[in-house]
Amino acid sequence: MSSVRARARGAGDKGMLVAQGKDEVASLAHLLEVDDDAEALLCMCWGDLEFVVHGAATEVLVLHLDGSLASGQHGQLPLVRREELVQWLVSRRLVSPAGSPLDSAFWGLAPNVDFVLPGSDPAQVAGKFARAFWTVRTVAPASYEIIGEWAHLLVDDRGLSGVAVPGKLPRLREVLDELGLACEA
Repeated sequence: MSSVRARARGAGDKGMLVAQGKDEVASLAHLLEVDDDAEALLCMCWGDLEFVVHGAATEVLVLHLDGSLASGQHGQLPLVRREELVQWLVSRRLVSPAGSPLDSAFWGLAPNVDFVLPGSDPAQVAGKFARAFWTVRTVAPASYEIIGEWAHLLVDDRGLSGVAVPGKLPRLREVLDELGLACEA
């Protein structure tokens, strides 16, 4: 393997280079290890992300963020290191802090936005965003994913974190003020 690109499932584009060179590719391969002894899974969804592996031949691996990887050679098998892989994907802005796929417009953006919302209840914060017509999804008790056109956020008992399109951080601060959320950067 010489390089690996990630792309949105079915996008057909070149995607984003996520590993190049022997060490990076080996590190990613370690995270993509599947349990060869497990029974192959059958899922009716298309998957969440594709890894296009370039080497002697090109292979496409389909990641299901629920914890499995599909390839033409082995079918769909459970990942050995799902949590580590999700953290790796979050650190590269391929998935949100809530672990769901980000739109490719957010890929590779840095830095994450992190706000402390003193004394705020995550459910109330999520409700304020929902009333302002942002998409809100419960991901765990007291943990909510908040999605807007230019920001993808997670609110939980630690505060508000996520990623915003470059240049929109001042607008996010305005939105927090408009929603009556006192925050500390």
